[in-house]
Amino acid sequence: MKIGIISEGYGEDSLELLVGCDEVIVLPFDKVSTNDFNLVIREHLADDIMIPSVEAIGLQLVQLLPSLKVVAEHDKILHFIQKDQSNLLSDDEYFFEIYHLALLEETIIKKRTVVSIRKAQEKGIVVGRPTIGSELIDKIYRLYNTEKKTIREIAFLCDVSIGTAFKYSKV
Repeated sequence: MKIGIISEGYGEDSLELLVGCDEVIVLPFDKVSTNDFNLVIREHLADDIMIPSVEAIGLQLVQLLPSLKVVAEHDKILHFIQKDQSNLLSDDEYFFEIYHLALLEETIIKKRTVVSIRKAQEKGIVVGRPTIGSELIDKIYRLYNTEKKTIREIAFLCDVSIGTAFKYSKV
């Protein structure tokens, strides 16, 4: 079975490319996410998945990566109908080119993160969540369990995030 996938708002031209598909799935533009796309891909792994173009999904390559990995692990490919300047590539070659570019983008992001953390540490900037003292932990616990304050009130009173207030109210 041929399944066409497109993000809403990519126009009639892109939809016309999916005319031969048995089913066309239109992902809502305001709700297109990595998880939504991944769910659709997983549901249709047994089918031939047709996509008008890389941009017709509305996600960046690194956001497509989890779905591309799933497809590659199952020895399948996504068929991109329009390949821009790469029309000389077969569907397999084009899919793996996109897949490798997404992997490269992920590697670049990881390296930039490591370098940024290292530079911040060299400047004496502490990276990560700030630590809080045992007195504050006890105060959060007391406010929640004894004085029956809400998590939001505790966060305000103790000048901590709601997540921190929640975490230490249960300790």
